Amino acid sequence: MCSSDLLIQEKVNSALIELDKDRTVVARVKTHFEPREQTLEEVSVQLKQQLVQQKASDLLEAKAKNAVAQLNAGESLEKVAGSAKAETRVAVSRSTSDLPLEVRNLAFSLAKPVEGKVIASRTVLNDGAAVVLLTNVNTPEITLSDEEAKSMAGFLGTRFGQQEYQALVTQLKSSAEVEKR
Repeated sequence: MCSSDLLIQEKVNSALIELDKDRTVVARVKTHFEPREQTLEEVSVQLKQQLVQQKASDLLEAKAKNAVAQLNAGESLEKVAGSAKAETRVAVSRSTSDLPLEVRNLAFSLAKPVEGKVIASRTVLNDGAAVVLLTNVNTPEITLSDEEAKSMAGFLGTRFGQQEYQALVTQLKSSAEVEKR
């Protein structure tokens, strides 16, 4: 008999379950319901919600795809956005925290647009979709002195070595076989 069957039938406490190094819990089955097929009446509300949400997601995806096509064809942002919320940002950095991560990742994964052209793409967010229109990429000029370059090379070499060591330790831990006696 496996431990979950024992918990259900005998209604005993589980073994300690460690959540983290400072917290553990014990589980006990108070009531157990045998698995069964639910009736249509029981699931109809949930099913309707899922269908409505799926339809809304599909419609939103189609609108975003259409907007990207129009923007890439040269239509203006104002015309394509219409009544939708359009937000313009200038000089966005990778560390800009007031933009959703998905939008930042998409913006920085797009190719640099050719002079006078724009690049548009779309991404899905938790609460909708976003269309990103990239008009320009600023590439900062960075010049390092010989001393700064040597220092940076040393730092990166040490960092790379630490990452390699950590990857080796992780690989060894995952492939280790431990026997309990």
